[in-house]
Amino acid sequence: MAQFVAEFNRRDFHIMEGKLIKYKGRGFRVEIPEGVTEIGEDAFYQCDSIMTVILPSTLTSIGDSAFSLCTNMTDIVIPDKVVSIGKAAFSGCSSLATVVFSKRLDTIGEYAFSKCKNLNNVELPDSVKEIGKSAFYSCTTLNNIKLSSSIRHIHTSTFEDCQGLIEISLPNSVEILGASVFENCASLETIMFSKNISQIGPFAFKGCVALKSVDLPPKVTVIENSTFEGCQALTSITIPSGVTFIGKLAFEQCIMLKFVNCSNEIKPIIKGTFSLGQRMKMKIKTTNK
Repeated sequence: MAQFVAEFNRRDFHIMEGKLIKYKGRGFRVEIPEGVTEIGEDAFYQCDSIMTVILPSTLTSIGDSAFSLCTNMTDIVIPDKVVSIGKAAFSGCSSLATVVFSKRLDTIGEYAFSKCKNLNNVELPDSVKEIGKSAFYSCTTLNNIKLSSSIRHIHTSTFEDCQGLIEISLPNSVEILGASVFENCASLETIMFSKNISQIGPFAFKGCVALKSVDLPPKVTVIENSTFEGCQALTSITIPSGVTFIGKLAFEQCIMLKFVNCSNEIKPIIKGTFSLGQRMKMKIKTTNK
């Protein structure tokens, strides 16, 4: 009987030279045969009957949209030979709550886990060097993120609209934060910056209405347009001495901002950023460079 089931299940797969091209079955538990090294583009796209997938130990890559819109999939363990997860690979898997990542994973593609609305914990291995834009966009219950210590650039909108995220610690490998990277993370209260960050994109923290205090890292020289717009709980910010420009609406609607710490050298820039009415409500504390 077991042999019959295995043969029957194998007929559900279209496999060519180690690449799984398409799954044709309707099972709720799917075990992909050993020997498969690649899951192709759209291979399981919109297979809404699937709850569990067992990936083979031989797997090395997961293609674009491979499991996109598998809305009943609840968990996935990615084998340790996998080095890349393609664009939108698990996008829209709205029931996906648990992901165990490969220890050799190098790249997570754009939108890879976007709109995985039940995903609440992400622990990336230190092997990960690249996370594409919007990779975890609108994972609305995500409340814990451990980032790889190998990541240099966190791209545009990577964690935008992760409304359950309360705090984030950025490893010292991070040098660049893209535009809108944490936009509309409405529960975000605390961010611990990498000391090596030199660029923060526009809208990076726009709409982070719970963010209370910000100590910008020393290498930042520009505060882009709308970076902290709408941060209504923000009460204090420390601006490094190297800042030469503050963009439009950078602190728009920061209605609770009362303390600005900066050096004497950039005090004229600060004064040019805030209206007279805003400055009358806040204390600008200056220090020598």
